[in-house]
Amino acid sequence: MKDLTDLENPQAESPQTNTDSLNYHLIQEEFKQCNNLREVFSLITKCIKITPNIALGAIERINDIENDISHNIFNSQGSHLNFAKGAILEKLLKVVMKTEDTQTILNILKTSSTLMEPYKPRFCDELLLRVIDNKLTIDQICEFYNFLISNNCEQKYSETIDKLWVGLIENEKDINEENIVQIFSILYGLKVSKKTIVNLLEQKLSELWSKIKIPAMLEVLDIFIVEKYFSMQSYHVLGYWLYANIHALDDDALLDIITKFTRLRYNDNQIEAAVEKFLKLKSSKIKSEVLIIADPNSRKTHSFDRELAEFA
Repeated sequence: MKDLTDLENPQAESPQTNTDSLNYHLIQEEFKQCNNLREVFSLITKCIKITPNIALGAIERINDIENDISHNIFNSQGSHLNFAKGAILEKLLKVVMKTEDTQTILNILKTSSTLMEPYKPRFCDELLLRVIDNKLTIDQICEFYNFLISNNCEQKYSETIDKLWVGLIENEKDINEENIVQIFSILYGLKVSKKTIVNLLEQKLSELWSKIKIPAMLEVLDIFIVEKYFSMQSYHVLGYWLYANIHALDDDALLDIITKFTRLRYNDNQIEAAVEKFLKLKSSKIKSEVLIIADPNSRKTHSFDRELAEFA
């Protein structure tokens, strides 16, 4: 039997095992059987050890009961039990805060629970500390960014956004051809730290361009357009990328890419060479009337750019 006062000083979390995971799911099922706060509190006292996952399970069930009007919590259980609920909930949250599983905290931030809303700034502070301590992956940092940017109407979250750059810099080696797009996608929400992140992205784009797939690069180009992004270094890299990947494009993909370059008002020798190469390789298969206007035997492929501008 575990006394609830022991929640004041939760023990350090030990590495999770398969048995722990099984027990967690079992206790979650037991919490679902609880019909009121008294039953939830009673079940908590039966746990030999209150782990972060069990604490979270209890919090989730308390939230479910709070949202279920049919239980009529306030009228049926008395003010003393609701007062105890606040104290116990506070202790359970402290246990969850100590979890080594950062994803659990990120998931809490993303919940729409009204019960958890007042506590989210505290979880936000905890995540910021973990970012500074280099405990989040690139994907998790981007996930945190997305939450903060989506809720930047709150001053607390707005002020935190430009503090996360340190995590991306510290994890620079883990930026790859897949997650680089996630980082580009958060540029619109940055202010003070934007230049630092742009410089980082330009460096990584120069390193990774040959590995970036077509759909991902199309996303990057879309972000450039929305952000009114201008970087001769990055544009030049994209020209090389287009030439290297021209064999993998069809009419529509090439037209889409050239249209994006036109909107960015950029053209160079690599782009022109890529278009010429495409026309020579696939001239018999081209269906797009816009692409047919380019003469594969002419070196004046810049006329293609002018003509295309009329369609963009």
